[in-house]
Amino acid sequence: MPTPVEKLLAFARKPHPRITYAAPDKTVTTLQHMLAASANTHDLTALESRLGGHGAALLTLYRETNGARLFANAADIDECIYFLPIDEMAPAKRELEDWVFMHADDPEMATEYGEEIDEDGRLTLYGAPPWWDSVVVFAGYGYAPE
Repeated sequence: MPTPVEKLLAFARKPHPRITYAAPDKTVTTLQHMLAASANTHDLTALESRLGGHGAALLTLYRETNGARLFANAADIDECIYFLPIDEMAPAKRELEDWVFMHADDPEMATEYGEEIDEDGRLTLYGAPPWWDSVVVFAGYGYAPE
């Protein structure tokens, strides 16, 4: 039985990965999948070290492609679901860190870490989680690393 990574790669590598989508407003968008070449040994070793024994599926993915754009809008390829190249992961984390810690220096706005589930059952996180140091930012959607 294929693994989730194998399924993802097979889907992204289909012979004709372009998808044309017509929105209700009659806007036609062409989407495509774009896979980079596999990561080099140096980058894979660095990623494996950062993962600290976790993320076997992620390592498998990066052995096949050092970044990918899925459902990329042909008119703006940054409008997509993406997997970052390994050398872009640390800068993306720093970018996300600016958002996570944006109120750290303001005593009125800074909050202790907390979690809250709203009436719709969605989880909201406040402040920086205690596990932030172990975070590896490897993917995102559109222009936002997650």
